[in-house]
Amino acid sequence: MLQGLGVPPGVEVILSARALKPFYRIHKIIQAFAAVQRQRPQTALVILDYLSQDDYRQQIQQQIQDLGLTHQVYLFENMPCPFEQMPELYAASSVMVSIPEEDGMPNSIYEAFAVGCPVVASDLKTYDGVVDHEDTCLRVNGNHPAEIAVTILRILENSSLRDRLIRNGRKKVKTHGDLPIEMQKMEQLYYQLLSQSKHQSKIHQTLGTIYNFFTYL
Repeated sequence: MLQGLGVPPGVEVILSARALKPFYRIHKIIQAFAAVQRQRPQTALVILDYLSQDDYRQQIQQQIQDLGLTHQVYLFENMPCPFEQMPELYAASSVMVSIPEEDGMPNSIYEAFAVGCPVVASDLKTYDGVVDHEDTCLRVNGNHPAEIAVTILRILENSSLRDRLIRNGRKKVKTHGDLPIEMQKMEQLYYQLLSQSKHQSKIHQTLGTIYNFFTYL
């Protein structure tokens, strides 16, 4: 899979699995990777080019060139979406980095958990209870490339930490990431809404929960 993108065998792959948009702070990931690469030359960064903004793609390409990373950063251009080989891409990666400015509970993190790819994620309140720091992932301030770099290196250099994150992530996705089970929960919420139709505040609270769920499927 990775060799098809030009990534040489034997390198540690850091994967940016979110869309190529400023909202996902891909430029911060590249800055962080530059620091990682200086300490671990046998690393590569794979960036996915889907649902992209043309001007941001050009900015990213220029940044890669300016940092002298043209042979270490691989841009998967014009990636189909959905991409049926995503599980293989996660499985071939040593770390997945996802640092959006805001988020719900994205499929990309669940997918990485399921395949056994450790995750570095934004420190967002919406992640609490599933994407938990030092339990299922490591969370960072997405605006601080130095912190992101140190966190990536922790995973690459600490096998016991890596194994714990993988183990806990797989457990979590079994309890929170099964689509049929989650749809049953949504059905129960709808029935709850109907049964409590006389209590407007409860309706608003339940509708908010339903909205958040479907917004980030």
